[in-house]
Amino acid sequence: SGPEPLFSQDVFEDTGEHLVYQDEYGVKKRVTKGGASVPEFIGWQVESRKDFERLKEERFQPRLADRVPPNWAQLVEAYRERNYPLSIGGYPFGFYGFLRYLVGEERLLWGFYDDPGLIKEIMGFLADFWIELWDQALGEVQVDCAHFWEDMAYRSGPLISPATFREFMTPCYRKVTGFLKERGVEVILVDSDGNLDELIPLFLEAGLTGIWPVEVQAGNDLVEIRRSYPQLRILGGIDKLKIARGREAIDRELEDKMPYMLARGGYIPHLDHLAHPEISWPDFRYYRSRLGEYVEKQAGTGA
Repeated sequence: SGPEPLFSQDVFEDTGEHLVYQDEYGVKKRVTKGGASVPEFIGWQVESRKDFERLKEERFQPRLADRVPPNWAQLVEAYRERNYPLSIGGYPFGFYGFLRYLVGEERLLWGFYDDPGLIKEIMGFLADFWIELWDQALGEVQVDCAHFWEDMAYRSGPLISPATFREFMTPCYRKVTGFLKERGVEVILVDSDGNLDELIPLFLEAGLTGIWPVEVQAGNDLVEIRRSYPQLRILGGIDKLKIARGREAIDRELEDKMPYMLARGGYIPHLDHLAHPEISWPDFRYYRSRLGEYVEKQAGTGA
């Protein structure tokens, strides 16, 4: 659902300690070799309208045949008999999230004020591009959900104001979510880290139906979100740091959240992001075993 062909992953510099390279989306990054640090983003494909026009022509043609594996026909047959959920979209595709890959975070944030016409044009193009591309796919395969990636908040709240969201993103989201629902895709999820208090009503207004991973350290209250938005699909919300503190902490975390959340449905329980490296394997196994007991107990009620 992005550039096709993907960019070659070229290495520009190798100092022995650091590596400067281009990823598959054309983003130039500097990383520490042998470490797990967050990459430093230092270069992007779109710095001007001319760059955007070039990129559209070279890598954003909505031809499904160019974007599926050689065994697509066999996959289509297998998907019709599947017993598992199938999703369309996914990381890193969203109207804010993917623009960070195209133009860079700082240029994007300035662009809302300095060049709003270009930002609206790129977002509008992506909406039309995804609709045209996914329309072809959904003509052959019925999917269970669509997935967008935004990552557009820190612990203090969203990276842009609600007014900016409504002006730039809401029209594009409504266009795409309306299309998806017309095609029978009722579950439309969005992944965003950070505090979601201001974002959830914006996502719902835009036609999205679910969120994840509901990071506890960013101030999200899983149970309160469910109380406030009974219609919202929710994934995640189990405090990964509590799981690292041993069995008593695990028991408290699950007992505080699982009975309420599971009884009300529309919820898939899992950690509120990647498993923390401080979680021991025995504690992780205990957490999963206890979580399974809550799920089985709820299933036994017939709810």
